[in-house]
Amino acid sequence: MHAERQLPRGVRGVQGEAHAQIRLTVPESTAVRAFLTDSHVALAARVTEYAAQELVPLPEPPDDAAARAQARELLGRLGQAGWFAPIGDLDLRAACLVREALAAASPLADVVFALQALGTVPILLAGDRALQSRWVPAALAGRAMASFALTEPEAGSDAAAIATTARRDGAGYILSGTKTFISNAGIADFYTVFASTDPAQGNKGISAFVVAADAPGLTFVRPLVLSA
Repeated sequence: MHAERQLPRGVRGVQGEAHAQIRLTVPESTAVRAFLTDSHVALAARVTEYAAQELVPLPEPPDDAAARAQARELLGRLGQAGWFAPIGDLDLRAACLVREALAAASPLADVVFALQALGTVPILLAGDRALQSRWVPAALAGRAMASFALTEPEAGSDAAAIATTARRDGAGYILSGTKTFISNAGIADFYTVFASTDPAQGNKGISAFVVAADAPGLTFVRPLVLSA
């Protein structure tokens, strides 16, 4: 937006003709294509067509309860259609293409995909075979909703400051702490929770744990109402 002149102090506005200069930068498709394989290009076409046909007619949820219900519905639909496959393959370029198409049609569908990746990828990267067998197939099929629990009341971008602790107890761990701003809280089937196993080590003493939604002691205080 370009203004020819400044308004005098105290003048709120001037009636008359206004001119706006808006410049859009469109990415050069040839350059983007250099980073994609033929399978990526084919995937982009398929998911774009799917999103346009299946997601565009979705009505905007009127409230939080409706959004939660729609998120669960979208989870199943995306899983059944196979769109979570890039997560299982750890193919980040494919995941970006899927997210781009979903976001253009339904922001909520994109959020569902992104959160499913956040909660599942740590299990793929570091979980043992038993943990992966229990949660990954269900997550990729859209039968189990994931959640990523890192942020705390006093720790967000500074992950090393988290106060949640994990204490060894036989073959497992006992986690103690509070998380906040956790997407999918209260509706997820499992939570990838970050806790400190060795506070003296700072960020190097942090581990991730998978907590089932029905785990003893897991409680939810209240949903947070945000501006967007």
